[in-house]
This record gives sequence, structure tokens and C-alpha cells, in this order.
Amino acid sequence: MSRHPIQRAVTRASSAILVAAALTSPTFAADLAVPSSFPTIQSAVDAALSGDTITISAGNYVENVVVPAGKDGLMIAGKGRVLWDGQLAGPGLTIMSNDVTVKSVTIRHAAEEGIRAKPPEGPSNPERLEGITILDVIVINSGDEAIFALANDAMIRNVRAKGCDGGIEAKGARVVIEKCRVTLDADSGIELVGDDGRISMCTASVIEDGIGIAVSGQSVVIEGNSIDNTCGELIFVEGDDAQILRNKGRGSGDVGIGVEGNGALIDRNTVVRCADTLIEVDGDDITITNNRVTGSDEDGIEVDGLGALIARNQVADTGEDSDGICVSSLTGATIEKNRVTNAFECGMRLFVEGATIRMNQVMNSGSEDDAGLVVFGSDNTIDGNTVRDCDSTGIEVDGSRNVIVGNTSANNTDNGIHLVSIPFGGAALGDGGIPAFDNVLDGNLCANNSGEGIENEAVATIVVSNKMRANRLDLTNRTSLGASLIDGGGNTFKTGGLTVEPEID
Repeated sequence: MSRHPIQRAVTRASSAILVAAALTSPTFAADLAVPSSFPTIQSAVDAALSGDTITISAGNYVENVVVPAGKDGLMIAGKGRVLWDGQLAGPGLTIMSNDVTVKSVTIRHAAEEGIRAKPPEGPSNPERLEGITILDVIVINSGDEAIFALANDAMIRNVRAKGCDGGIEAKGARVVIEKCRVTLDADSGIELVGDDGRISMCTASVIEDGIGIAVSGQSVVIEGNSIDNTCGELIFVEGDDAQILRNKGRGSGDVGIGVEGNGALIDRNTVVRCADTLIEVDGDDITITNNRVTGSDEDGIEVDGLGALIARNQVADTGEDSDGICVSSLTGATIEKNRVTNAFECGMRLFVEGATIRMNQVMNSGSEDDAGLVVFGSDNTIDGNTVRDCDSTGIEVDGSRNVIVGNTSANNTDNGIHLVSIPFGGAALGDGGIPAFDNVLDGNLCANNSGEGIENEAVATIVVSNKMRANRLDLTNRTSLGASLIDGGGNTFKTGGLTVEPEID
């Protein structure tokens, strides 16, 4: 019996729907169990499809495992204590697929990396993998890095690496490395090459021949890490716009925190006992704030670049021939509210033009030839600083058109304030040099200094409303060097308890 045309149409439509549903129905990921269903981890990997999970039961496994390309989204997860021995041959685990997750296993005795995540070689393959995740993994005694990931968007979290030739090395964009611990490594601690990454809450300890945390990339955040006893720098960054925040470092054979790049923010770090400078930066538009640094063989903080902001740092106990804070910034630096104690040479040595230097404290610093606070340059505002108990002059200024206002310089073994005759970098006066000129001294207090309260060697220096008392001499004007003063009034002079006129040699 023939069907009605409408019935035939409905039947054809129903069949098409059933076929389409069969073609588009979801494929559910499988869970492959080792060793109950597969005797080895590698056999489970070979049988797995993209998106499957391999669950490894507690036990010892002696093998080198390779996850080839084409198994994207695979998860390898330990259940209980999984000890994976790399049998001193190659990497313990090699990953060549994207979005692979490895978690909760211990890998030891790999001849190369504990885990190597890297795309297959060849011109048709991508340069990096994508989305590798390594969680809660322990790597012991690998012959190369504990973890090596050539991947974008990798997550490496809660990894423990001990006694490996290298720690954790990742190359890719947007990599996150957090809560990892690297100890007793022969080479590096944590190394990141790539932009927009983050290293946080990690520990790198006893790095025998390398850097604690090393970064090469733009806009990387390094926050809340603890680093100690490294042969190289505690932290080293090469790249712009780094944020180095709330890290603690101790015991470097080199620099504490080193940065080569512009726009860095270095804030609330603690750095102790380094063989070189505690914080050293080469770059423009740097912000260094709220750091505590102490115990260096070189400078406490050293900056070379334009437009630096250096504020509210505490610096103490720098080594022989070293300064507390040393800045070379030709335009627009702001150096304020820092506290420097026990710097072997200058508390602050500043090569600056057009800078604001205000409300800093320098104490128990300086040497016979180095003042507590030294400013080389012109057009600076030196305002409200306190310099006390230094083993030389308190404040020394070498330049023209500087405004020196509201400072206190007291109990120093030489002068309170000294204006030098020759601007920094200029020729000697006898060789045709132009003397320093047009500086202003306003409202400063110079007291109990073993030398002069103010020693002026510059031309047309304006002195107004300064207070000087109990210095060896209150004010000297070195006319033999061509110096000259303009008395703006309101100055008070007391030497030996007597009010006297300024002393002119």
C-alpha cells in the first residue's frame, strides 16, 4: 500500500533528524585507570582520546611517558601517593598536546626535565603549546629543569622542585607560576620568558649557580615571593612595566633586585644582605617606594634613568665605598621621605636636574670626603630634609639655580651646608669654567656642626631667614674663589652663644 505524500515527507524528515542527532551527539570523555585497566601510564596515554582523564592509583611507576600531539585536553591525575621514576633517561613526562593537565604526582630521577611541555619540532608545528596546567607536582633530582614549559597561558601551581639542575622555566605569554617551591637547585630558581606573566607566592632557596627569579618580558608581576641564598640576583627583570611587589629576599651573591627596563614599580619589598647593590634599576619612569633594604656590599638603592620616583624607602648599613641611595636622573626625579642610616659614604648621592628632593632623613652616614646628602646638578628643589650626625658635611650642593629651603643639618663633623664653586661637570674656574650661581638658601637650620654652618663658594647666593648656632663658624664666603652673597635678611648667627655678623674670609 502506498503512503500518502504527507506521510512520506514526515518519515523523511524524521530520518534526517535522527541522523543529524547521531552526528552531533556529544562524545563523553573516558576515565582510564592505571593500573587496573591499563598496566602503565604510557599504555593509558596511547589509548586516550582528546579530553579523556587518566587516573593513576597510588604506587611506583618506572617509565618515561610521552603525550604526543593530537591529545588536546588530556588530564593525568594521581590518586594517592604516585611515585613516577624517570629511570635516568630523558624527561620523566613529555607533553606535545595543548590544554593538557598534570596533577598530584611525584616525578624523580629524570635524566632531563621532570616535565617537558613543548610542541613537536617541524616547520608546520606551532612555536608554543597552549594552556598547559601543572598542579600539585613534586619533582626530585632531575638532570635538567624540574619543569620546562614552552607554552602560552600555562598555569604552574604548587610545584615542589628539589635537587634538580634547574627549577621552573616557562616561555610564553600570560604564564602564571604561583605557590611553587624550588630548593637546592644547581642552576636557576624560577625563569619566565614572555609578556603579561605572573610569579607569586613562590619560594626559591639555595640556588647554587644562578638567579632566584629571572624574568625577560613586558608587564610581568612578581609578588609575594621569598628568595634566599642565591649565587646570582635574588630577582632580575629585563623588560618594561614590571611590578615587583611585597617580595622578601636575603643572601644574594650579586644584586638583590635588578631591573633593566622602563616603567617598573618596585614597592614594599624587603632585601637583606647582598654582595652587590640591594635594588639596582636602569630605566626611565621608575617608581621605588616603601622598600626596606639593609646590609649590602655596594649601594642600597641605585637608579640610572629619567623621571624616577623614589619615596618612603628605608636604607641601612651599606658597605665600604658605597652610598645609601644613588640616583642619576637628568629630568624630573622626585626623591622624598626616604630614611638612610649608616651608609659608609654618602647617605644620598644624587646626579639630578630639575628634581624635587624633600623630607628625607640621613643619619650616621658620610665619610671624610663624602657628605650625608650630596646633590650634583642645577634647578633642583631641596626642601625639608634632615641630615644629622654624619662623618663629614651634612648637605653639599654642586650646581646652579638650586633652591635649598627648610632643611636641618646638625651635629656633623664638617659643615652644615656647603655650596661648591664649580657646577658638576664644568671646567675649573682657572681653565675658563663658569662658577655655580644663583642658588637660594632659605629658612635652613645649621646647628652644632664642627665646621661652618654654611660654606659658600658659589656666585650670587641668596641667603634669607637661615638660623645658625653653635657651629665652629656660622657662615663663610670664599671670596678667593669668586664667591658672593646676597643677604635677603632674617638670618640669625650664633657662634659660641654670641650673636655675630657673618664671617667673611
